[in-house]
Amino acid sequence: MHHLLGEAGKGPIKAFWVHRAAGGIERETSVTLTPIRVGKRSRIVATVRDVTPLLDAGRRIESQNRLLTMTNTVITAIHREEKLEDALTIIADELNSIFGLSIISIYLTDHDAGEAALMVIRAPQDCLDELSEYERLPLDKEPYAAVYQRGEAIFCDILNLKCPEVTGFAEYATRIAPTRAIIIPLIADGTIHGSINIYKIGEEIVDPDEQSHLIGIGREIGGAIQAQRIKEEVRDAHDMANLFLDILIHDVNNAHMAIEAGLDLMMDAEGEERCQHAGIIRSALKSAAEIHQNVMMIRRIRERGGESFRPVALDPIIKGAVPPRTNFRLTESGVSVIADDLISGIFTNLFSNAKKHGGPDVMIEVTTEMRGDRVIITVADDGPGIPDQDKRRLFERYTRLSTVSRGLGIGLFLCRTLASRYGGGIRVDNRIPGHPEKGSAFILTLRSSEMRDQL
Repeated sequence: MHHLLGEAGKGPIKAFWVHRAAGGIERETSVTLTPIRVGKRSRIVATVRDVTPLLDAGRRIESQNRLLTMTNTVITAIHREEKLEDALTIIADELNSIFGLSIISIYLTDHDAGEAALMVIRAPQDCLDELSEYERLPLDKEPYAAVYQRGEAIFCDILNLKCPEVTGFAEYATRIAPTRAIIIPLIADGTIHGSINIYKIGEEIVDPDEQSHLIGIGREIGGAIQAQRIKEEVRDAHDMANLFLDILIHDVNNAHMAIEAGLDLMMDAEGEERCQHAGIIRSALKSAAEIHQNVMMIRRIRERGGESFRPVALDPIIKGAVPPRTNFRLTESGVSVIADDLISGIFTNLFSNAKKHGGPDVMIEVTTEMRGDRVIITVADDGPGIPDQDKRRLFERYTRLSTVSRGLGIGLFLCRTLASRYGGGIRVDNRIPGHPEKGSAFILTLRSSEMRDQL
């Protein structure tokens, strides 16, 4: 009291006090101590005001402002970023700034595979390694079926490191001790494109207004994903139409012109000269047949998904693609890769190009090696090689290089398309390092079937 009276001489004292009312309910109050004089005696008048409703309203307004800011960030990101992955990364960062020390992850659904794949994650560094087993979630098992099949959001507490509505959680929960789980479906026009999964740390609850706002954000993101996928489908269709138009205008037209020229020359030719012109026509017909095969293969690639992938023995595929009367050497490996029957198109085109540009006496050698979960196949030839400045453009659609007399058509473009489809890649190097004029080496990377067995 002596201290308060001393301070009261400077004016009213304001303080904050948490009062535990009947039944253990806590009320937040503001306290004002005002000095007064009653006769000759000093007194203090204490004014205690229950400010719990006011503070609750302030917290709700603050929460709404945070979520409105996030909504603005989401809308800006999904309309400004060209790639969906970049937009999702910005959204995850924004969620992380709002919820603080939490696990934030965004999944996209693959209904053909029956699972949701992890696209972006934000989590404390020391628990990231333990989250690797959650890179894919089942669409048809509860509780995820509620999200991915019925479009229901999940808001549940985690008690004693157990989250009954979210499976497979306790294994890594001990590291960060989250208190709540939030899973928001990303929906557009009844289609569920993924989810935002938040494992929240801290005592602050997610009130009904925040829940409603998060569900709305999920719909905004779902709409953006749907628009992005439609845009990609339109772009793919446009690219495919241009591809077929290029083939029709260039490759097919060239083959027809060669056939027509050969026929004209044959009209007045005899003997050996006539045989030479017949050879030109035969070669043009063969080129037209290759074009037809490649176009049909591209069509089959577009019609198929990854459901036909299986372990494929590599050696028989390589042997079956070797053209007749070819100088060929294969170091057999006995390995299998993840692919389907279209894989033969890669080797058919590589061998065809080697003979076309290296001549009938070109030597083709194929070697295979394992590097971890990858299979590295090298197709080398001792032909004229490819200049270094042309290597980067070699696999682009309808590339024509200065070193060849005829267009490469779509063969190598198809090789790259197939390699990417199987989760691999292809590049070109010199057969002998530093000597591009002494032959080429095409290096193809594919997934080993052993990796699939482990998955």
